[in-house]
Amino acid sequence: MSWFRRKSPAERRAIKEWKEGDSRKFTHAGQAVVLAVALLAGPVVAMPAANAVTAQVTTNLAARHSNKCLTVTGRYTGDSNNKDGDPLIQWTCTSGAQNQEWRLEQQANGYFLVVARHSNKCLTVTGRYTGDSNNKDGDPLIQWTCTSGAQNQEWRFEQQANGYFLVVARHSNKCLTVTGRYTGDSNNKDGDPLIQWTCTSGAQNQEWRFS
Repeated sequence: MSWFRRKSPAERRAIKEWKEGDSRKFTHAGQAVVLAVALLAGPVVAMPAANAVTAQVTTNLAARHSNKCLTVTGRYTGDSNNKDGDPLIQWTCTSGAQNQEWRLEQQANGYFLVVARHSNKCLTVTGRYTGDSNNKDGDPLIQWTCTSGAQNQEWRFEQQANGYFLVVARHSNKCLTVTGRYTGDSNNKDGDPLIQWTCTSGAQNQEWRFS
């Protein structure tokens, strides 16, 4: 896709709103395209660039296959959800739920931190046990205190032809993915966990929209 094309009226309105300071949400049609355009003031994939424009937007991220939102939860029933290590799941999108709202903070290298509104902690890939590496298929997603230069907290957004985005970890080049809770389980239920997995063309549980 060319980096140079005439912007649609919706894209021009979004860029105007962003420049005027309304970076919290975009209400016009085609939100995925509009948000990406607002981030980089050009179409349509957020890719690393040494001189990328710094942007900050707050949004929900909803999975294509389930229409459920990326959510921070506690580790057990009744546990708080604002601690380092709290896991990521998908859950029915709920208006005003701050543990489903994410601030996208573009870094100087063009990647993004994805920061939970309620805790101010970052979307992070971790190993499965203490001392384990964090670059394998199936490694879980947690929130963790944002750490400068931590590549397992840095993400890029790659827009697909259908308008959805892959969310790709810098350190592993793997995709943010909804999985079932055990082998053979479906992955469209409240509470299903988030992992990283090799990006797979057409996998709807790896495709996300801004909402």
